[in-house]
Amino acid sequence: LAHGVRRRERLPVEVTVGPFVWKGKQVLMVIVRDITERQRIETALWESESKYRQLFEAASNPIVVFDANSQQIFDVNRAAIDLYGYTEEEWLQLTTEDVSAEPIKKRSAFGGGNRKVQVIPLRWHKKKDGTVFPVEISTGNTYLFQGRSLICATLRDITERKAAEEALRKERDFVNTLVQASPAFFFAISPDGKIRMMNKAMLVALEYTLEEILNADFLTTFVPKSERPIVSAEFENLTKTMQPSLLEYHIVSKSAKLLLGEWHSRAIVKANGTLDYFFGVGID
Repeated sequence: LAHGVRRRERLPVEVTVGPFVWKGKQVLMVIVRDITERQRIETALWESESKYRQLFEAASNPIVVFDANSQQIFDVNRAAIDLYGYTEEEWLQLTTEDVSAEPIKKRSAFGGGNRKVQVIPLRWHKKKDGTVFPVEISTGNTYLFQGRSLICATLRDITERKAAEEALRKERDFVNTLVQASPAFFFAISPDGKIRMMNKAMLVALEYTLEEILNADFLTTFVPKSERPIVSAEFENLTKTMQPSLLEYHIVSKSAKLLLGEWHSRAIVKANGTLDYFFGVGID
C-alpha cells in the first residue's frame, strides 16, 4: 500500500498447473512461484559468463580448454582458430594429441596432467595444413565443469623467437670458431679477477687445459709478481674509464716459461651499466 492505494507491480513467476478431482469435479491446481531472485542470479551469471566470454575471445594468444582425462578439446577462442586453421566445429572433434607434432608419451600435448600450474617453454605443434611450429604453453589448475575435469591452456607461437635464438646461436658459434682458430691470444676475466674463457692458442702457449685454469685467479696464476701492480692498476683503470687499453706485460706458462705479450683489453658492461667481464686480446 502506498497512501492507501494498492500498487501493482510486475514480477517474474514460474507456474505449475496440474489437474485433479475435487468434490466430484475436475479442477486445475495452479502453483505460482515468485522467481525474482532466481532470475536475478541467472541474469548475473549470464552477464558474468558474457563478460568472461568476451575476454576469452579477445585474448591475443590462443586459448584451448580440454578434458584432463580424455584430452578431448572442450572449447577454443578465436586466436586458436586463426592460428591453427581449424574451425570451431573441427576443434571440438579433436584431442590435444591431434595437434601435436611430436611423440606423445602418455601425456597431453598441452601439458597439464596431475600438476597444477606449469609453463612448458617448448612444444612442437602442427596446423591443419601440416605446418609445424614451436609453442610455449601455460596451463592452470584443473577445474570441474559440468562433471568434467578441464584444463585451460594458453599458447604462444614462438616461431620468431626461436628463429632469433637460432640466428644468435649461429652467430655465437661463428665468433667462437674464429676465436678458437685464431693464433692470437683471447681471454675473458670476471670482475673478481677469475678466468672465464681462454682460447686454444693461449692454452697451448701456457701449457694448460681449460679445465685446469677455469676460475683461476689471473694475476696470481699467470702474471709475474713484479708486474702484478701494473696489470692490476690497468684493470682498475679499465673499470673507471670503460675505454680500451694497450699494455705490454709478461705471462707465465705452466713450466715457468715467460711470454711477453702486447695486450689489448677492455671492460664489457651489462645492459644496466655494471661490469660484466674484462676481455683481452694478446699477441706474443
